[in-house]
Amino acid sequence: MGNKLLHERLREWASNRPFRFNEAWEEFEVAGNDELLAAFADEIERQYVPVPRFPDGEPVHLGCPVCGGVVGGFSVWDDGSFALYSEDGDVLQEGEPGDFAKRPELKALDADGVEVKVGDTVWRITDGLEVVVTGLERVGFVDQKGLCLNPKCYTHREPDSLEKLRDDIAEGLADVAIPANVWDIKRAEWCDRLTALMERGA
Repeated sequence: MGNKLLHERLREWASNRPFRFNEAWEEFEVAGNDELLAAFADEIERQYVPVPRFPDGEPVHLGCPVCGGVVGGFSVWDDGSFALYSEDGDVLQEGEPGDFAKRPELKALDADGVEVKVGDTVWRITDGLEVVVTGLERVGFVDQKGLCLNPKCYTHREPDSLEKLRDDIAEGLADVAIPANVWDIKRAEWCDRLTALMERGA
């Protein structure tokens, strides 16, 4: 009986025969007959404060984020319909009997505060590992291998390297058949020096 609500436990005791007063006293710290226990169960059930819930069963509470804002209050009517309000009293959500509260849209921010979206390419900060975002979860984002990752460990900024620097410099020289000025010559020299550094593993 441990997983049942109090009014359910009392009702079960009230319906059992024969009724043992001493057991009821030990279980509920009350004594009386089955009508008294049944009435007690009715009163408890009537006094329960109904709370809107999310689809996974988690109850809504003050200060929790929902679609539309942060909960500052809520109302639940006898038929089970509900409304969620902001601290200013604005309606955030309304639900009919049987409806659930809606959580805010999933949003993950990378280490730079940039929103991570499905289809983005991001890089792990520690080693520059490239990852493609294939989904979003409440605790992070999902990569192409199905792993859920912490967005704070990733960035949208592609890691820099000597090779990228050399390639960027060389890109500006690609259309120059003959160096036109001293800067073209210098850039060609820089490309050669960077290549030499990379070959030496510097």
